[in-house]
Amino acid sequence: MPLRAGTLSAYVKRARPIIMAVAKGKRKGRLITYKQLMDEMRGPGRGYIGQVLEEICQEEHQNARPLLSVLVVHSSDKLPGDTFWKLAVVPENVRNGTKEMKKGFWEEERGRVYEYWQRHAP
Repeated sequence: MPLRAGTLSAYVKRARPIIMAVAKGKRKGRLITYKQLMDEMRGPGRGYIGQVLEEICQEEHQNARPLLSVLVVHSSDKLPGDTFWKLAVVPENVRNGTKEMKKGFWEEERGRVYEYWQRHAP
């Protein structure tokens, strides 16, 4: 069941500044795990974090910015989860591509995020 619009908006407002701080290098490490993000924003829980990150990605894409949520990864392999790879804003050839293609896209997009947010104020 999807989050209600107001709840989703509230979680996006909590998550975005946390991820932006990671992008700007204001936190230890240049990535944040799903668990760290959910703990810091006090929710929304495993079943819903994908919706929050999808909303952030859509907003970033609409504003011609790199996909900020690319910095949110699993603790085990330090890569985004399956939900990230299913996003409409991820190119179809990458969504349907090999693990190597996905990792290459992730590395490139991660670099774009760091570069963009080092040069721009929130």
